[in-house]
Amino acid sequence: MSVRRTLLLFAAVLVAPITHAQTPPLAAQPAATSVPVFEVVSVKQDKIAVGWRSATPPDGYTANGITLMYLIMDAYGIRPNYRVIGAPSWWDDTRFDIQAKVADADMPALQKLDYHQRASMIQQILTDRFKLKVHRETKIQPIYSLVVIKQDALTAAPPPADGKPVGMGWRPGRGDRAGQMVATNLTTGWLAAQLSGALGRMVVDNTGLTGTYQADLHYTPDTPAGSQAGSDTSLSIFTAVEEQLGLKLVPTKGPVECLVIDHVEMPSEN
Repeated sequence: MSVRRTLLLFAAVLVAPITHAQTPPLAAQPAATSVPVFEVVSVKQDKIAVGWRSATPPDGYTANGITLMYLIMDAYGIRPNYRVIGAPSWWDDTRFDIQAKVADADMPALQKLDYHQRASMIQQILTDRFKLKVHRETKIQPIYSLVVIKQDALTAAPPPADGKPVGMGWRPGRGDRAGQMVATNLTTGWLAAQLSGALGRMVVDNTGLTGTYQADLHYTPDTPAGSQAGSDTSLSIFTAVEEQLGLKLVPTKGPVECLVIDHVEMPSEN
């Protein structure tokens, strides 16, 4: 998947939580007795939607213009950089409107569910309507290794009192809009996680740096690696990381946890 396409995928997400894990694990499946079952599920193709959104109203789950790709992301709590193998050709361009509701008697139990339990209910939709069967597998895949090439290029910052990066903003670039990341008190592990999402490939922190830093990264999406034209805003993300942060993204291979699709079908409408 190209850098541009990955960045476009991120732009479609209305609210995206920041993760500190480089490869987020799949959501654990709670005990079946603790999770209600949808009483009614409606799935219809949407041939006019250009974007998508999903929500969890008090009585269930709704999505408009969602693709199978983003439905799987919702169901398993994974990000676009997480490897999905065996996906059908239509998984990222055929859109669906989905409405799923529990019985009135199950609404109180639904309100007590945590994020992962809610996600397991979306897995019900995928299993019942898309006939989805998956398994997890660790495979050797192309990744990037984040290493130091210029000592002391990162500006040190005191660690935040609550242990979380502050003053941070991540704006993936798209089209002719430059990408930007501004962060204070970041760790290189957190930086690797954000770069993973922007590049659509796992980035492993091999810098050996254990401190907290501040950074202001500017780049232009889809600029070829190594491009150094004009100004900072005409740099590729690879060159920007080198020149502005003193780090380097080195292509390599390593173990990546993957979601393997064993079977999936286009759902029939109802």
